Amino acid sequence: MQNNDIFSCVDLTDLSDQANIDSLNTLCKKAIQLKVAAVCVWPRFVAAAKKYLTNTNIKIATVANFPEGNQPLQTVLDEIQFAIEQGADELDVVFPYTLFLADEKKSTAQFIKSCRDACKGKVLKVILESGAFSDRETLAIAATQVCAAGVDFLKTSTGKIAIGATLEAADTLLKVIRDQQGVTGLKVSGGIRTMPVALAYLELARNIMGIAWPTAKHFRIGASHLDSQ
Repeated sequence: MQNNDIFSCVDLTDLSDQANIDSLNTLCKKAIQLKVAAVCVWPRFVAAAKKYLTNTNIKIATVANFPEGNQPLQTVLDEIQFAIEQGADELDVVFPYTLFLADEKKSTAQFIKSCRDACKGKVLKVILESGAFSDRETLAIAATQVCAAGVDFLKTSTGKIAIGATLEAADTLLKVIRDQQGVTGLKVSGGIRTMPVALAYLELARNIMGIAWPTAKHFRIGASHLDSQ
């Protein structure tokens, strides 16, 4: 993949509080123009996005347990089921990181397994909320647990807390992925708004995983836009 093809790895996103059907139409039109990998929208917009993007290769992603990551498991499973019924191809689910940080690791392991089972072959991206972790070692342990459940992507952030994606966090997650044979992908999101920043994450992925690894199958960037500077 050439640097100028980075949009093929972008999940063009609108998870703003102001999102509405007009902004969805604008998002989908832009997604077609840029030839992105996916659009990521609130669950209530999945069906409309699916209809708008019919006859394209653009996937429909949505969120569950978002953004706090503290909903009851059954509520999250119901959200996943609803999203799939509406036509979602990919589910971005927030890891219950507060439970993990409280040493409730059995609960978080069961949570991820249940979400994996509920996704029924759809792409599952698990949002670790890396900015909530105070050190790289704890983040790596969480990432290892999530990878072991057989998820499709680790994702850095919701973009809803003070610290979003960082190169340090992405480095940590990529090294966990590498140690897990590189099967799991990485999605970086949370404050990525310019092309130079996006390309820095792409270069990091190439350096750790190999030049051919970061394609849409394994590498995504979540962003509402990417300015040139």
